[in-house]
Amino acid sequence: MKTPLYEFFRDKDENVMASFGTSSGVSDHFHRNLELHYFVEDGARVKVGDEEFTADKDDIVFINNYMPHSVENTHTKHFIIIPPAYSNDLDKSLSKKTLAPHLSDKEFNRTLLPILQTIHDNKSMPSLVKKGYLDILFGSLLSHYPTHQNESPKDMDFVIKVLRYVEEHSSEPITLDSISA
Repeated sequence: MKTPLYEFFRDKDENVMASFGTSSGVSDHFHRNLELHYFVEDGARVKVGDEEFTADKDDIVFINNYMPHSVENTHTKHFIIIPPAYSNDLDKSLSKKTLAPHLSDKEFNRTLLPILQTIHDNKSMPSLVKKGYLDILFGSLLSHYPTHQNESPKDMDFVIKVLRYVEEHSSEPITLDSISA
């Protein structure tokens, strides 16, 4: 497997990114943020980790942190990128068990659309309120959909370890001696 692009700039942004629009696709990449897509039309080709599928209207795609992902074909969607400041409590829940990438109960998913629209339409809402909406969104998903063992792609293990090390030790001086230990 070819190593995907690391979106360093995305990891430096501490704000929730909520967007709605049409995209012609995005190449294989990863970041340490959680990501959620809600498709409003059929036919987007999606790859999350080693899983490939077609996302249709009212499907949700969930992307756990560090998981490589891409979307092909022109498609219209809502999407939210959630940085660790908003998702640290979720990361603990999702570190061992996670949601499947393709969440396709369309009737249930439509009940979540107003939450996505509220987050998108109120970009200046206080962070605590935004966190509340995200907790409702993910609480609903986790109570409705089954979870499965969280496994990162084998080729990504080393990359994830390095990024986590840097994150944990970023305030310390890094020397060759400390890295080799």
